[in-house]
Amino acid sequence: MGFPGKRKPALTGAQLKAQREAEKQAIIDKAIADEAARVAHEEACARAVLALHEAPAHLRADKEVVLSAVALRGMAVQFAAPELAADKEVMLAAVAQNGMALQYAPPELRADEDVCEAAATQDGMALRFAATSAQAAFAVGLACAKQNGKGIKFASMALKANREVALAAVTTYCWALEYIHEKFCDDGEIIATAVAQDGHCLKLASARLCADKCIVLPAVQRWGHAMDYASVELRADREVVLTAVAKAGIQLRNASSALQGDREVALAAVRQDGWALKWASEALQADKALVLEAVMNKASAVEHAAAALKVDEHVMQAAADAGGYVRLMPGYQPVPPVPRPGSPEARERAGRGKGAVR
Repeated sequence: MGFPGKRKPALTGAQLKAQREAEKQAIIDKAIADEAARVAHEEACARAVLALHEAPAHLRADKEVVLSAVALRGMAVQFAAPELAADKEVMLAAVAQNGMALQYAPPELRADEDVCEAAATQDGMALRFAATSAQAAFAVGLACAKQNGKGIKFASMALKANREVALAAVTTYCWALEYIHEKFCDDGEIIATAVAQDGHCLKLASARLCADKCIVLPAVQRWGHAMDYASVELRADREVVLTAVAKAGIQLRNASSALQGDREVALAAVRQDGWALKWASEALQADKALVLEAVMNKASAVEHAAAALKVDEHVMQAAADAGGYVRLMPGYQPVPPVPRPGSPEARERAGRGKGAVR
């Protein structure tokens, strides 16, 4: 028992350094060991497939041998004897390791709901190899949707119209919206789940939901161009438009005329994409500070500045510095950049200055 209040002596700098080095080395050693284990497993799997492929007929008909092989690599079932490929236990072991092994199952097992559910649980895309009856089974379709919603394209129409299956599919693959029943395009929860993953999914939403700020705002947060599908009312919503132009400046084109004249909105847009100046109000196209922001982002934005600013020395120089092609007005000479101190140009300029003084 230690004395109350007694503290451990502080580590010296050398001890701390040694401790950190030991921790770092332990992490490296673990990573090396994990990689070695992974490589060893991959090699064992490859050997299992090769061994069964090259095995004599009596071994390919040996259930224990085949079960050992498919446990490592499910696709090895393709080399098993036909009677074992038709064995439910063997096929269950194979699809549990790789759902796509279902393609090597005989017709009666492709129609077996237990086998198809196990395959879809491992890889939702395995549903494509299931028999039509299994593609219509609720448990199989739900397993597919939960693993990879993309596989729902192979499900029956009845399952595509099932809300539980549809929601599960969109949760794992937002673009499953393209496969499920069209009625779900007006389902707020399903559309919200989709746009939370990819705002582009808003294009599949109903007009009612495209006017719902709770749906549209998360969509433009994920992908600014989702503004293309927002309702007229939401294109006049300052929060929605600000969020959109911060992600995609040219979405200022879809903003209401009032917001195209809002300096904060336009400034956010041109900072993201200088070309957005094209859709700013005439008053803002004559705002020198805002135009400077635009041309510093994209030199060609100067084309959309007010006529007076197209010949403004500071605006034209900013456009030139941005590296773009600038159509200079007759007689305009860009201000040469200040050379870096110590550079040959700086020394040459300093020499010319001294000569002028003499």
